[in-house]
Amino acid sequence: MAAEPPPQADQESIPINPDLPWQTTYRALLGAVKVGTSKSVKRIEGVDGMTVGQLRSAIQNGGRFVVFPYAISLIVITLRRASPITFMPAGTGRVVKGLPYLLISLLLGWWGIPWGFIFTPTCIVANLKGGRDVTGAIAGPLIEHSLTSAAQRR
Repeated sequence: MAAEPPPQADQESIPINPDLPWQTTYRALLGAVKVGTSKSVKRIEGVDGMTVGQLRSAIQNGGRFVVFPYAISLIVITLRRASPITFMPAGTGRVVKGLPYLLISLLLGWWGIPWGFIFTPTCIVANLKGGRDVTGAIAGPLIEHSLTSAAQRR
């Protein structure tokens, strides 16, 4: 017998479970960001203590899930990666949050031939624009995962 989801009113008070299965995050990032990612990136930062209702409200008010790309080069190899997925409430400084990844690219991204000169500027521009918005790819699976986790605990 399958567990029935709780009524809609109860769903709004369910806590967010920030530990998504890596397959969900990996597919969402590959589709939305088009940068290399690590399969170990599975925890969503910035949603601890939020409920489903609070998260939905925050997204409607302009909150966004973002990743910050960065490049690291080692002469003949260049790695393009993304930060963990981070929830940024409306009005928070996304550019400031991306500064560490911007600095990584500025210091370590240029040294690969030829890809360092191609990937590094794209990472720098993305971080100066506040990271890459992956809200469309992450918000739905995160809420669904939280609701399913809550139903399984009952």
